[in-house]
Amino acid sequence: MRKEIFFWFVRSFIVIILLFSCSKNNEIREKIIEIFLNHSYYNLSYDELVSITKKDVSNLRKVDKNFNIINLMRGRVKTNKPIEIGKFFYPFIIKKDFNDYKIIYVFKNSKAEKKGLSASVIYKINNIEINNKTQNDLEYLLEASDSVDITFEKDGKPVSMKVEKESIFFPFVWGFSLRENVRYIRILGFFQNSDVSFRDILVEKPLNTVVLDLRDLKMGDYKEAAKIAGFFVSKNNVIYHIKSSKKIYNTTFTSDDGSFSKVKIIILVNSKTSFLGESLAASLKENNNAIIIGEKTSGDLYLTRTFDLVDKKICVLSVAKLYPPSLVDLKGIVPDYYFKDLERGINGLNYILDTDPLFNEIFKN
Repeated sequence: MRKEIFFWFVRSFIVIILLFSCSKNNEIREKIIEIFLNHSYYNLSYDELVSITKKDVSNLRKVDKNFNIINLMRGRVKTNKPIEIGKFFYPFIIKKDFNDYKIIYVFKNSKAEKKGLSASVIYKINNIEINNKTQNDLEYLLEASDSVDITFEKDGKPVSMKVEKESIFFPFVWGFSLRENVRYIRILGFFQNSDVSFRDILVEKPLNTVVLDLRDLKMGDYKEAAKIAGFFVSKNNVIYHIKSSKKIYNTTFTSDDGSFSKVKIIILVNSKTSFLGESLAASLKENNNAIIIGEKTSGDLYLTRTFDLVDKKICVLSVAKLYPPSLVDLKGIVPDYYFKDLERGINGLNYILDTDPLFNEIFKN
């Protein structure tokens, strides 16, 4: 008798749990359907959503590849992988200028800059004259070493300094002059006042060509990205559109500047260039006939948002998509000149710029 009561209790408990689970799942499903109806980029009816989610809400991924449910109650997954320490670099970039090697950029706030290293002619490395050394010899030397003694020109006199590889803070926007009237600008993200830093680099010296390095660029603020594009796009011209089946997300960004609209633009991209980086490249290609060099971009132009569900669960879905001025549905940008990104050096740059075939192509253009 006791055994029967026990089994009855267990069965009843399982039934209650299953009913409760079904109730919760139905609640989550209805909540997700409501969110899709009000926010999804895709125009789906209630009946279509009910049909898609009938067996499992995860079937929505067939419609929206970005859809996901995240359980915030779960802790971090343990891993045996070692923690990766930040990489160390020499805080300078060198370019051969006729018969001389010149430091053309020293990273701001680096230890070397604070010690007095500046853009100037280099005479010696490790007390050896370098003018008769090839660019590849110097690149190998710098890659293989952890510290070097550099003799460079300062205030018209040769000065020697020991320079070590160090962990460098990379600003979201930084750049330097590649040669007379040619500016290189690297963008790592579009954040507050990125446009101010960008303009400061543009106006340092007169220029007729700008090289925008958008490799790996994805994240940031739409308005900041539009401000940077607006320096080049003629005033009142469209920079890009945000489109959705839901009107609340639809907006168009136009230029209110255009002060550098006559400048020649060369853009570097790779397979990781996506979202705002990809949109900026597409906009400048259409508006300014920019030359694009590198790999085909990712084609990931969807805006995603997170929404609260129940039991500390959230869902992620696509709410809109970025479009260039022409409203073409981009599936990735095919470059004008293909170069495989080797992901080496300082944020993709070699210490000796002349050793990088990508920059040799830039100098041709």
